Order: sequence, then C-alpha cells, then structure tokens
Amino acid sequence: RDTLHKATAWMPQLLPQELTAAHFAGFGLAGLLCGTLAGAKLSDWTFENFGWKARMAAYERFVDAPRALAPKEWRELKLAKKVQVSPDSYKLTFAFPDENAVSGLETASCVVVRAAVGGGKPIVRPYTPVSLHTSHGGLELLVKRYDGGKVSKHLCDMAVGDSVEFKGPINKLKYKAGDAQRITMVAGGTGITPMWQMLLHMALNPLDKTKVNLVFCNVTKDDILMRKELEDLKARRPHMILDIHYVLDKPPPGWTGGKGYLTKEELAGKLPAPEEGNMVLVCGPDAMVAAVAGPKAKDKSQGEVG
Repeated sequence: RDTLHKATAWMPQLLPQELTAAHFAGFGLAGLLCGTLAGAKLSDWTFENFGWKARMAAYERFVDAPRALAPKEWRELKLAKKVQVSPDSYKLTFAFPDENAVSGLETASCVVVRAAVGGGKPIVRPYTPVSLHTSHGGLELLVKRYDGGKVSKHLCDMAVGDSVEFKGPINKLKYKAGDAQRITMVAGGTGITPMWQMLLHMALNPLDKTKVNLVFCNVTKDDILMRKELEDLKARRPHMILDIHYVLDKPPPGWTGGKGYLTKEELAGKLPAPEEGNMVLVCGPDAMVAAVAGPKAKDKSQGEVG
C-alpha cells in the first residue's frame, strides 16, 4: 500500500518537459496525464482507466532509472542542443550517456558545473536546471552571458558536441506540498531558474494548493527570461499563480510594470502578512538579494525581507 501511495504522489512529476494545452486539460490528475508518459500515448485516456499497473510502471521506471549525476563525483556530459532565447542567453541541453538515466535531482536543488576556461585552472559555478528532474536522457540549463562571468561565457560559447563536467545534486531547499499556504517569489535575472523549478513541480501536483506571487526583476524587457513559459503556466494554473509583477531598470516607452530598482514600498505591496503559512523566496544577483533580504550573518543565515 505504501508503494502505491508513493506511485500516486510521484505521478505529477513523470510528465513531458514541453507543457502543452493537453497537459492541463480537464481537472486534476486526469488532465495532467494527457500527453506522453513513459513512452505511452495517453491523449485518449482518463484518470478512471489509467490503472494501477500503468501508474506503478511509470513510478518504477523513474525509481529504477540509473542516476546520471553524483554529489561527490564529477561526470562529463556533452552538449546535445543549444537554443538562443534572448540576445545574451541560451537554453543548453546536456545529454546523459545513458538515455534511460535521470539526473537524480530533487525540487529546489542545483548542480555545479566545472569548466577549464582558457586552459587555466577549472572554475566551478552552480546552476539550477529548468527541466523536470524526472526527465530521462538529459537536463536543460538556462545560461545568461554575464560580463566577467567566465563560466557563463564558456557555456554560451560551447558548440554541440562539446563537454563540461557536472556534479550534484546540491540541495538548497527541501520543499513538499503543504509547506506553505502562500509563497512570494522575488527573482532577478537567472534567479528565475530555481523559482521555475518549484513552480513546475507545484503545477504538476494536483495535491499542492499553495498560492504564489512572483516579482521578477530585470534590466530590460529583452532580459525577461522564460516569460512565455511563465505566462502560459499562469494562464493554465490561475488558482496557483495569483500574480506576476515584472520590474525593469530600463523600461521601454509605455511599460506598465514596475520601473527602476525594486523599492521597499513596491515590494511591501506584493508581500503577504508576516504570519505562519507564508513564505518568501529570494534569488538573484548578490546586490539584489542583499537589498531585499539584508546581508547574511556569519552563520550564512539570511536577514529579514525588506
């Protein structure tokens, strides 16, 4: 019985990476099962005729899949696909040697990438995959080329077939449905990647009733990464994502969102009351995190928001 319960709990995560209308048709788990799951075409299925055997098979396929990454061992992965998503950002797909393998990551965890830049000493940087951690065969990174960012430049300059080393998972925040009633996410730049990882996990779990507000800060309109994906997810899960507030340092004419640096007053208008059941997550450039959440203490604990 415990195994069957686990299979049911994992079902929302065993879904395709591409979110289409079919995945969100209908209600609850029945709608989430539209699409391709574990290699079976389920577009004509409903929850009632999706039996325990099929559910168990999908669950066991994930559980039994080899893990492509290890937290204490560097493993080389090849770049299989490269897509430019903004003037200075790319979505990079790295293939696992075993197409049946999964990353082994959990929600709100990251990987670290090691690259020998310019023939010098290898440099290590953390990245949060934007693909489902239950996806077989590879993982996706969203990488923005930053001035002075040696690893980000190296990754953005990679050609298909080139390799870098990965290690992980590195768990940052243990999250499960019910941990909070309402979450306010404050993201800057590529700080959207861990937020997206959590949003996707929550959206694909019909048992998760958490409400989310997102404040997303960027320099220009072109810098807003994953905007289409975020808006699509909000449209399909309006009961979950209550609001997305974009803030731009350099807004274009006619911009109706936030303008300039995120202020305490502007943020206060988006934050829930400081009471039990409410959570605030902040991720972005160090200066933004310090401005929003204050400097970290000696024990690395974060200051109060605001």
